[in-house]
Amino acid sequence: MRSPESKAKGAARSRIWRATHPGYRREANAAYSRAYRAAHPDYQKEYHRLNRDTRLAKAKRYRLVNKKTIQAKNTVYRHAHPEWVREVGTRCSRKLRIEVLTGYGGTPPKCSCCNEIHEEFLCIDHINGGGRKHRETLNISEGHNFYRWLRKNKFPEGFRVLCHNCNASYGHYGYCPHKKGGSSV
Repeated sequence: MRSPESKAKGAARSRIWRATHPGYRREANAAYSRAYRAAHPDYQKEYHRLNRDTRLAKAKRYRLVNKKTIQAKNTVYRHAHPEWVREVGTRCSRKLRIEVLTGYGGTPPKCSCCNEIHEEFLCIDHINGGGRKHRETLNISEGHNFYRWLRKNKFPEGFRVLCHNCNASYGHYGYCPHKKGGSSV
């Protein structure tokens, strides 16, 4: 059995050797890894599935310890790639909106009053009114933050999908012409 001093000296020699021989066996090791993954395609998926909680806990600890460094790197990246950041933000907001509309309006989402199905025309309505006051109590000013709140709270009762026309009519007049039998000119 080796002594701790002997192990430390060996580790120091290994570090020096690796520093002076960069890339040694890198291609061979990479080729072996590719071949192994090709021969065992489900191993990595199964490993990640079985060790999910451990990996998430480790990642969370890393983020907590390195919070300032991660924020600084993210800021630099966002300033260097503003178009990409905008594109990803738009895509994520749209995906969240569709998820919430589907959660309340079915698949595909539709207006609960007039059955409008064009996603661009649909919105979330507070069934009993008071939407502005409710968002103020939650300290939410933007739509995607409200959608996040709905998803986080597992789509609570008291909301429905309406098209913007029906929503505006309920807000201004207290009824919708589709339900009252009004004529559209």
